[in-house]
Amino acid sequence: PEAAFADLRELAGSLRALAQPIFDEHLSPDLPPLLRRPAHHLVVTVVGDILVTALEEARFLTEGLRLSPQLAGRARLELAARRRKEQLVLARFVPALMDFERELYRDPGQDLTQLWWELMGPALGLHPDDPRAPAWAILPSILEGPGVLCERLVATLAGAQIRRALTRDCRHQAFLARPEAGSFLQGELIAPGAAIDWQELIVKTSGEPLSIESFLAEIVS
Repeated sequence: PEAAFADLRELAGSLRALAQPIFDEHLSPDLPPLLRRPAHHLVVTVVGDILVTALEEARFLTEGLRLSPQLAGRARLELAARRRKEQLVLARFVPALMDFERELYRDPGQDLTQLWWELMGPALGLHPDDPRAPAWAILPSILEGPGVLCERLVATLAGAQIRRALTRDCRHQAFLARPEAGSFLQGELIAPGAAIDWQELIVKTSGEPLSIESFLAEIVS
C-alpha cells in the first residue's frame, strides 16, 4: 500500500506537469498568434490542480488504476488529507512571505534573517535551531522573483471555485469521468486563451468573482 501511495503522489506531479502541454494542444485554432496563450499562467496551474483531484475519485482509482476498493478508499483519504494540509500551509505561508518580500525590496540592507523568523514563527510555528540561519536566501520562490507563491495561492483559490462549479450538479459523482467535464475544461477554460482576462475567465467558468468561500468549503469538508 505504501508503494501505491508513493506512486499516486508521483502521478500527481506528472499530471501537473502535463497541464501546459494539454493547454497548448487545446487552445482554439481560431485565435490569432498573440492570443494563443493562457490568460494568465495561473490558469495552467488551475488546470493541473483540477486534473490532480481525479486521484481522489473512487471511480478513477478503481477503474482507471485498478486498485481494490479498500485500497482506493485509503488512497482517497490520504490524498485528500495531504492536499488540505498543503493548502493550509500555503494559505498561512504566502501572506507572511508577501510581507517579507515587501520589506526585502523596501530595505534590502536590514537584518533579513531576523525579519524572516519574526514573520514565519507566528505564521507557521517555526522555531529554528539556529535563528541566524538565512533560510530565506535559498527559497526558490524568492530566487525566481516576487509574487511567485502569491500566484500559486490565487490559483489554488480559483481551482477550488471552478471545481465547486463543476461538481455543483453532479451529486457526488466522479466529475472527471464525465465527458461534459472534459468538454468544460477544453471549451471554457482552455480554448479562449488570452482572448479573455483571467478574472473574467474565473467568473465565466465558476459563475462568480474570485473569493475564498470555495477554498474554505474544501478545507472543512
